[in-house]
Amino acid sequence: MRVLLYIAFAAFVSWSAVGRLSATDPIRWFEIVYWVAAIGFLIDNVQSANRTGWASFFMSGWHHTDALGCVVIVAIALFRAASRGSDGSLIAGQVAFNGLVSAIVLILWVGLAQQFVLIPPVGTLMRTFSMHARSLVTLVVVASAFVLGFSTALVATGMKGAEHHIILGLMQLVW
Repeated sequence: MRVLLYIAFAAFVSWSAVGRLSATDPIRWFEIVYWVAAIGFLIDNVQSANRTGWASFFMSGWHHTDALGCVVIVAIALFRAASRGSDGSLIAGQVAFNGLVSAIVLILWVGLAQQFVLIPPVGTLMRTFSMHARSLVTLVVVASAFVLGFSTALVATGMKGAEHHIILGLMQLVW
């Protein structure tokens, strides 16, 4: 159930980020929805850490991505609240906001890939592979999510012109 919630959450944040929000736009209903969801995920992470112990909680890698994504969303919420009164001429503020939106989209898609590997049927299938094959499948899933998340982040920030083509070219070289 948690994986389905995470999929819906990642898709929803990505869809809303593609709307190219400006840092000084009025706050919209869908932003409030995913801010509340992010706070819910953070509370869930704290409760999980209290149940399992903080050391073992942070030893499992996907919790880092989950918590980091929620922290970035809360940072976006605070940034939007602080920027609401400005006149919109602060280019540095918009660049910082675009960076936060890009970070959250990228973090969510990589986190989604890590969640996918933890689904029980996929985990059962992965146990039939050798250790090297498991590592390769995990790498391909996470790399695909990284490329998808990074592409979505490019669209979300509204990059145009030379920097857009340079970054896409670098992504194709890496991929």
